[in-house]
Amino acid sequence: PDYSGRTVGVVEIQVEINGYLARLADARLLAALVTGLALLMGLGFTLLVYRTVVRPLVAITGTMESLAAGNTGLSIPYQHRTDEIGQMAAALNVFKANSEERERMAAQQVREAESKLARQSVLDRSAVTFSQDVHTLVEEVSHAVHDMSAAAASLLRVAEITSQYSGNVAAAANQATANVDTVAQAVERMASAFDEIGRQ
Repeated sequence: PDYSGRTVGVVEIQVEINGYLARLADARLLAALVTGLALLMGLGFTLLVYRTVVRPLVAITGTMESLAAGNTGLSIPYQHRTDEIGQMAAALNVFKANSEERERMAAQQVREAESKLARQSVLDRSAVTFSQDVHTLVEEVSHAVHDMSAAAASLLRVAEITSQYSGNVAAAANQATANVDTVAQAVERMASAFDEIGRQ
């Protein structure tokens, strides 16, 4: 038809349909093969990435979380690798060693603090015991001094009484001596008188 809609002529096209269908089938098969191969390659690449990157990263992440939680008894995987995963594992191993050192130092500080506290407790008990012993000794000495003072006072009274008795005894002895002398003189006078009477 022309622009007005009238039929101007007829064109006849003949196509070899069997050859076209065969080529179309070949093209579809090739596309299917290429797509399948691409899927297999993608799957293989995904598996390779998972095994070489994703799984090690997941393992290292889990190890990091365990170390952050304070579990230093685990081993660090993939340290033998020379790629970035191996570098991450080596850095994590350094972190683990530092954590273990911090825990060791903290435990040592706790032991030292406990030992110091135990020594201080012993010293405190010793000081209390010493103070009690000194207090007891002071009390005993005080009692002994009091007892000795009382004994000294008693001895002083005995000495005073003895001194008084000694004075009295001395006075009596002097009086007795004087009496003996008087008697002796009287006896001598009597003897002289008897001699005189005898002569007469």
